[in-house]
Amino acid sequence: MKTSCALLLVSIIVCMAGTGLAEVKKGDVRDPLDDLRIEITPYVWLPSIDATSTLSGRSADVYLSVGDQFEYFNVFGSSGRIEIFKGNFGVIFDYLYMQLTKDATLQAERDIPVSLNADLKISMEIIDFLLAWRTLDIPLNQPGDMALAFDLYGGLRYNELQQELSLEFDVGPYSAGHKFGGRACWVDPVVGGRVIFAATDWLQLFAWGDVAGFGIEGLSMSWNVVSGVDLRPASWASIKLAWKTYGLDYEQGSGNEKLGIDGVFSGPWIGINFHL
Repeated sequence: MKTSCALLLVSIIVCMAGTGLAEVKKGDVRDPLDDLRIEITPYVWLPSIDATSTLSGRSADVYLSVGDQFEYFNVFGSSGRIEIFKGNFGVIFDYLYMQLTKDATLQAERDIPVSLNADLKISMEIIDFLLAWRTLDIPLNQPGDMALAFDLYGGLRYNELQQELSLEFDVGPYSAGHKFGGRACWVDPVVGGRVIFAATDWLQLFAWGDVAGFGIEGLSMSWNVVSGVDLRPASWASIKLAWKTYGLDYEQGSGNEKLGIDGVFSGPWIGINFHL
């Protein structure tokens, strides 16, 4: 149900962007050779996780709030976005890396020392390479501080998923261990759209959504919806406050070699946008 609603919302955003193709007038769109615009946006995304995770053929339901992640795991992340537009055409690069790790040791002090060591690592890396086209960009009032824009974009999404649980059992001088899970990398095609409404020269509302995968690489599909506001206190910088929801359904292998995840990651998205 969540996936169906999200795909419907993505479709609406893409269709809204696409309507610009039928409504473009000669004076509406920038000269394709005008106006170089560069935006660099380091951002932080803090999602809750609601997923079914599969390691070595064994599946388990997982729900982790943002608070749970920081309480029970070591959390690391890195992310950023770059947009370069020349007139109505541009390129978009988006990088996201998230990692949760946890080490635990259980010991029993007996005549022969006994211990169990567990090491859990979950990480996800997503890199988008996109080409964008501003299909419509029109002023809505005479001063020109109110405007409406639609973008269509498409490209490739690189995904890397790692889910590993390592167990080591020590009894005196003897030890045994086993590693469950593994690592998978794949590339999906992605298509999407974006709507931007400039209410004033310092306030914008925006939403973008996309769909990737379509089952081309095994059983792989992902979708992404982001909506929020862009507050611009200075000409060279703005603050983006948004909510991002990302859905991923992927699996590979079979039997004891099966690795996969089917879930939704959703939470606040906060970025500092530098305009060059």
